[in-house]
Amino acid sequence: MRSPFDILGVEARFDLDQVALEKRFRDLSREVHPDRSRRAELGASIDLNAAYRTLKDDLARGRAVLEARGVPMQGEERENDPAFLMAIMELREALGDARAARDVAKVEALAAQVADTYAASCRALAASLEAHDHGAARRHLGRMRYYRRFLDEVDVIREENELA
Repeated sequence: MRSPFDILGVEARFDLDQVALEKRFRDLSREVHPDRSRRAELGASIDLNAAYRTLKDDLARGRAVLEARGVPMQGEERENDPAFLMAIMELREALGDARAARDVAKVEALAAQVADTYAASCRALAASLEAHDHGAARRHLGRMRYYRRFLDEVDVIREENELA
């Protein structure tokens, strides 16, 4: 199976220029679009879309870089640091309390805090991948998953508040 980097014809690295990636995707999309090219197969278009989705997403792109380097990625990375897990649990409790109280300001403050931490983890992941420190990269990916889940929950709360 071809990697998303191969499909899009870009270097297998984390710090891809997202504007250039989007341009590359659009150019290739025109080439393989079934309405524009009779030679194009539906599978090529599907593969191209999947590759682009992977490389747009920080978590998926980080995993793809490790996979391209032959680093085994058996399932999800597990977080074993009790202090980190406790901090996440406390954040989730605070979010639950803010949700129950319909305290939008508290929800947004928690979201900003976690978004900043996610961004810092993303930078740390990029540095780990640049240094070929695959163990650290896997740890950063594992933590980023927790932050992403938290931010996904914030999105649900925001949608609930829009409906109310």
